[in-house]
Amino acid sequence: MTPSTLTGLAKQFITIDQQQLAYLDVGDPALPVIVMVHGWLSHSRVWRHTIPVLQGRYRCIAVDLLGYGHSARPPGGDYSIAAQGRRVLALLDALGIERFTLLGHSMGGQISLCIAAQLAPQRVTRLVDVAGVTSGRLQPYPRYVVLPRARVAQAFPFLVGLSRAAARVSAYRRFEFYTWSLNHVPLAEWDEDVELVLPPGCQHAIYPSGKAIISTDLSNAIRAIQAPTLVIFGTADRVVPPSEGDLVAQQVADCRLVHLDGAGHFPMLECREQFHASLNTFLSEAG
Repeated sequence: MTPSTLTGLAKQFITIDQQQLAYLDVGDPALPVIVMVHGWLSHSRVWRHTIPVLQGRYRCIAVDLLGYGHSARPPGGDYSIAAQGRRVLALLDALGIERFTLLGHSMGGQISLCIAAQLAPQRVTRLVDVAGVTSGRLQPYPRYVVLPRARVAQAFPFLVGLSRAAARVSAYRRFEFYTWSLNHVPLAEWDEDVELVLPPGCQHAIYPSGKAIISTDLSNAIRAIQAPTLVIFGTADRVVPPSEGDLVAQQVADCRLVHLDGAGHFPMLECREQFHASLNTFLSEAG
């Protein structure tokens, strides 16, 4: 493992199934572990405000999933929800971590639900699902605009470079981020994210990941989740329907549901105080 840096935090690299995964490992190794899983078209930096809130009480492990951030982006890789979940578990095995809290956002919420319901329910002590996909449903814009665009970019990779250049233009960024429900985040915060969301080679992962999201229905599987669960959704989410959170609340026996009024798809960035208050209350009281 070799260190790199991301916004002042040390990033580590490990080989899982012959592919390099990047991750953040922050906090005292003796503390309880919380594992953070980002979403589609995202990366571990999405937790940049959450890690400082938790690292005094938890060892925070934030992974860049295969295909994203600083991890490898192999053509023809297995980007299914279950495969990504197994890689998260393999990383934790390599670090000697048996039990952990899961915190997943969007596709990362779907991956976390899969781990807690199917792959390793006995290892998950608590589960936090933030704007997570459950049944495979997405809102119209990502489903019928972004996903087809990703399919075209897979065939014509030069379009990724064009998108990256366009995202540096404030007017385009304002439109694109609005459609992704970033209602309250200063555009200046996203300078580094533009480079991390659309790096060279990302076309190998984006479309297969999107297909995996819409083809994975965990509606029935989540009934098996035994870990205390918190679901957080913004009421103005234009990426994942808030009804996906309602579904988890209906199916999981020990579940708390929090709706954040006016927040979009990234409540951990848009309304940090309310998000972290809900998170801290749950972590203090659950289990």
